[in-house]
Amino acid sequence: MLDDPNLQFLVINKSEHSFISKKVNEFQIDTKRLKVIEVDFYDMYKYLNVVDASIFIIKATFSKTASAPTKFAENLACGLFSITNNGIGDMNKFFQENKTIGYSFDINEIDSNINGICENIMNGMNIEKDMIEYDNVYNEYLSKEMAIKKYSKIYNHLLTEE
Repeated sequence: MLDDPNLQFLVINKSEHSFISKKVNEFQIDTKRLKVIEVDFYDMYKYLNVVDASIFIIKATFSKTASAPTKFAENLACGLFSITNNGIGDMNKFFQENKTIGYSFDINEIDSNINGICENIMNGMNIEKDMIEYDNVYNEYLSKEMAIKKYSKIYNHLLTEE
C-alpha cells in the first residue's frame, strides 16, 4: 500500500524532523514522494486545502482520553479525512458513526499490520465524501455555538438549584 506511486506525503512538523526521517527510512517511504516542512501556526490553513487527508498521532495519555484534538475540528471544517490513533477522546465513536470523516487505528498494530491499516484508510477515503456528515459532527460536538449552549444550560441549572 505504501508503494502506491500516486501516494504523496506532506509532513508539517515543528520539532520532530529527525524522528520523521527515522520512520521514513524504517517504512521505506520514497523520499521523492515526501516533503517535510515547518509551518507557522497562522499559515496552516494554506496547507489544509491542498491535501486529501490529515494524519495526527497523539500520545494516548490519561488526560487525552477526554479531549478533542483541535486538528480534528480544523479537518472537519475543511472537509479533510482524519486519520489518528485510538484512545483519544471520542475519536473512535465519531469514526464508527460517520464513516466518511475519518479512521482511527490501534497504534500497537503499526509494526504487525501496517498494510491492513493502510488498506482500511484507503477504503475509508474511497467512500464518497458527505460534507453534511462533516458539518453535523462539527456543529453537534465541536462548534463554539454548541459549547455556549451546553455551558449556559449547566450554569443556569446550577443557579436555579437550591
